[in-house]
Amino acid sequence: MYVFENFFFQRWSFFAPPPQSNNRLYYVFQNKYSGKEKAYEVLAPIFDKKRKTAPFNSKEEALDYILSGSATNITDAIRELTDISKMDFPDSTEMYHILSAQKKINDQGLDYLPVRTLYNYAIIMAKKDSINFEGTSIKIITTQVQMPKFKDRHKLLSTTYKGKEEKVFETNFLPLK
Repeated sequence: MYVFENFFFQRWSFFAPPPQSNNRLYYVFQNKYSGKEKAYEVLAPIFDKKRKTAPFNSKEEALDYILSGSATNITDAIRELTDISKMDFPDSTEMYHILSAQKKINDQGLDYLPVRTLYNYAIIMAKKDSINFEGTSIKIITTQVQMPKFKDRHKLLSTTYKGKEEKVFETNFLPLK
């Protein structure tokens, strides 16, 4: 047994645990004159097109990688800033730490690269949908939908399954340029 452990040792820690949630990305366009809003779920159409055009889906694959990566970067930054806030202000509430982290990212606006990336794609979507830039602002919202545990994965096949969706981040309204 000793020989086996020394020569055939296997470390299984490099396997990632299964994801516990899915990211969602929404764009809300608002006309400041009429107050009307138009909302889009951004990632779902990309996933659908990616699935339909496989294996010739390099454009959708790149969009998914860039947009999902930016949303994930924002989520990770909020988590890190929340942890830092907990160390700096241990007596504060969890909600204080989360809101503080979200505010720090929101205060950076378009200077924060992941937000800038999502904003740039919103401009592309606005042009495709013929949204008038004059007087129109955009709000970017990222959410996470909780997935069932692996043992309950059959629930994902149900058309009625709705995981709990929680807002992770929301920008202020930003003018389209």
